[in-house]
Amino acid sequence: MEIKGYEIQEPGPAPATPEVLPSDRPATPQQKQDHAAATQAAAAFEKKAQAYAQASQIVKEAKKKESDSQHVLVRFLSGTFDPAKLALTLTDMTSGATAAVAVRTSKFKEFAEVAMDKAARASKLAASTDLSFANRSKAIAIQVTNEVNAKAALDDAAATRAARVIDRFPDRVKAGIRAIDTKIVPKPVKTGSPILKGATKVGSKLPIVGGLITGFGVWYDVESGKDPGQAIAGGGASFASGAIVGAVVGGPVGVVVGGLVGVGVGFAVDEFWPD
Repeated sequence: MEIKGYEIQEPGPAPATPEVLPSDRPATPQQKQDHAAATQAAAAFEKKAQAYAQASQIVKEAKKKESDSQHVLVRFLSGTFDPAKLALTLTDMTSGATAAVAVRTSKFKEFAEVAMDKAARASKLAASTDLSFANRSKAIAIQVTNEVNAKAALDDAAATRAARVIDRFPDRVKAGIRAIDTKIVPKPVKTGSPILKGATKVGSKLPIVGGLITGFGVWYDVESGKDPGQAIAGGGASFASGAIVGAVVGGPVGVVVGGLVGVGVGFAVDEFWPD
């Protein structure tokens, strides 16, 4: 078949139908030759026509897949960048990341305080004349180790610009920011039931504020015409998957990664939800 550029050309007009050889007398050599040539031409054209039809079908299916993928992309973008949904997503991710920074900074500072307290007690022991030289030497080593650990923790607490900015806030403000990271189940409950144990473990990864934002998003979807069951399933899957992935990754980065995963999972649920 002839190809010009990226296009397969049509096979062209069909050749003339081979003439039937005479049955009441022997065919002449020329008639036999013309019949054989016409038969070959017809067979060759039929192959070209079949090949062109097969190629056309392949192109048609490829264009359909391309069109379907474009429609999926359009649905994803239109859903993700819907002003209200985008505002909720950004609010969730921004507040979550800010809270994660505040919690991380607070933990490092708490660790530094504990280390400095240990160093102070060790310093007193090192200065005591009631202890042997060996014990005072051990106390000095403990003091130095804890002072180094405290310094490293304080450096980690102020390692990013965001952490330094948040650390300058009043204590009440910082406490409020950390509260955003409060989980539905603050601590896993000790229980003999595997189901309850698993549920509380999952709940310990799910932030309350994120759940409230997700609930508002579900309400918005239902008000916009989405099936309630679909809205709840998509919102719940998005919230749970994003929170769990975010907890696994950890920190502000985990919040962003979890948010992106949650958006993808929610969209997947919408796509595969039966009409």
